[in-house]
Amino acid sequence: MAIQTSMGAHKLEVIKGDRNSIVDHTGILSSNALAIAAAVAGRVMTLTSGGVLEPGLALGRQPLFAWSGTDINNAPDVTRDRGMPYAGAPRFGCIVWKAAVELGTTEFVADVGLVPGAALTALANNATAAADRGKLRLAVAGDVIVGYVSPTGTYTSPDGYATLAFYPHFVDGTTIPLV
Repeated sequence: MAIQTSMGAHKLEVIKGDRNSIVDHTGILSSNALAIAAAVAGRVMTLTSGGVLEPGLALGRQPLFAWSGTDINNAPDVTRDRGMPYAGAPRFGCIVWKAAVELGTTEFVADVGLVPGAALTALANNATAAADRGKLRLAVAGDVIVGYVSPTGTYTSPDGYATLAFYPHFVDGTTIPLV
């Protein structure tokens, strides 16, 4: 597994807000090989009924935003972009959806409709496109909303990666995209 900086191809960064007061959850990644392959920083994660994290949304479950892997002390390690082993299980640090912050992610489906104020959802944790599970995308009527595009919108990060700025927010809907 390559170790990249937090400004790499897979990232979630705090653009505005106090990163020292963010409520986070560090959880164990699902042993499902597909889930682990799609578990990268910047994606939406779901805490399953079994208490493990999987990339993507599930109905009735609140979204978490994958921030980073964890270091040997089980603390977020922003130099890692994937879950890291700790006590025999890969773990991942996530930001809860109620954070009063503006976030930036590289994990989104590009669309001309990504304008400030547009509602966002994420692909389901059982989506057929496993490689895209948890990526943010435009929401349509009935989707679970996980955030809104901020005025910053889309931009190119200093290291050349397309990034989407958004405000996390959870509105439970009736469907989630299974693309």
